[in-house]
This record gives sequence, structure tokens and C-alpha cells, in this order.
Amino acid sequence: TREPEFPAGPASGAAQPTKRPFIDRQIFESARDFDERLAFITARFGPPPDTEAEAMRQAALSMVWANQKHLGCRYPLAVERLIGSKKFVATGMAVHGELRSSAAM
Repeated sequence: TREPEFPAGPASGAAQPTKRPFIDRQIFESARDFDERLAFITARFGPPPDTEAEAMRQAALSMVWANQKHLGCRYPLAVERLIGSKKFVATGMAVHGELRSSAAM
């Protein structure tokens, strides 16, 4: 499955996306992953929200998107629809190893 395309972040030389409330780079996130998450939020939700509750909701949904993309996590269908999810393929080696071992059984 092909991943949705989002505007390029600073890692690709483009301009820095607008700072958004409650969106900070996590200690485990590479600059590229963080830039992709910011680009996802901007593409999916538009300009920064006016309310704190909506800003927190968008921040949480951006982590759902990142977890699906990078770790292969799954969420209830209603949550996946909020982020416009199509099934992502996990990129983590541990996930691939587990899938291979379960297929060998």
C-alpha cells in the first residue's frame, strides 16, 4: 500500500512548518520523523487550532499516525478514520521478525 504524501519538512530543505501547540519532538524521534509528523498535521488539519482541547486532540492523533507508520500499531477503526488511515506496513525490524516467525509455524 502506498503511503499518503504530505508536504516536505525541513529535513528535505523546505521551510519549517508553523509551530503548533502541544507538538514537540519526542526524545526517540529523529528530526525527519518529527518533520513528517508536523507535515501530516498541517496536511490533515490545516492551520493551528484555536482551542487547547483541539490542539491536544491533534497532537494525540499525530502520535497515532506516527505509531502506525513506524511501528505498525493498529487502533480502533474509528480512530484510524480520524487520521485518514490506510493500512500501514510496519518498518520496525522486530515486527518483521515476528511476522516471519509466525508465518514459518
